[in-house]
Amino acid sequence: MKPLLIIPPCPRRWPALAELYAHEPPPRMADIEKRFTAPAEDAQDAFAVIPDGGRMLSGAFISKSGDTGVLAMLYTRPEHRKRGYAARLVTTLIEWFDLTGGKRLSLIAPADVASGVFEKHAFKAVRQFATDDGQQVSMMRIAAGAKDKEAEGEGR
Repeated sequence: MKPLLIIPPCPRRWPALAELYAHEPPPRMADIEKRFTAPAEDAQDAFAVIPDGGRMLSGAFISKSGDTGVLAMLYTRPEHRKRGYAARLVTTLIEWFDLTGGKRLSLIAPADVASGVFEKHAFKAVRQFATDDGQQVSMMRIAAGAKDKEAEGEGR
């Protein structure tokens, strides 16, 4: 299945996305709903989903500000995992990010997802840490030709 790229606002698709992310805590859901249905005027968010009729099987989004972004909420329904959906979503979002002038893209992911999905898309591990949910990895992808602010000491 090919991902669908959604540039908010798109309130009619919210119920299906809300159902996909029903496991998320209410404050996070409120933030996502606002970004999806009534974004701020200067918002640069993009969502990628794998739809199946009126139901979403997998989703992710990038929140972008200038040339910097955060990839978040990559999730595939357990019964639809191991089909390449996550990789397709990430590819779709990175293509959008790059086309819109994105240079630095960061994320935090479980260690097994980091090595299985994100390293294939030129993300590099920045830091690994333990949480109640297991090992997590903070990662960064820097577009070719973009300067690494951290390496230059600007990120301190």
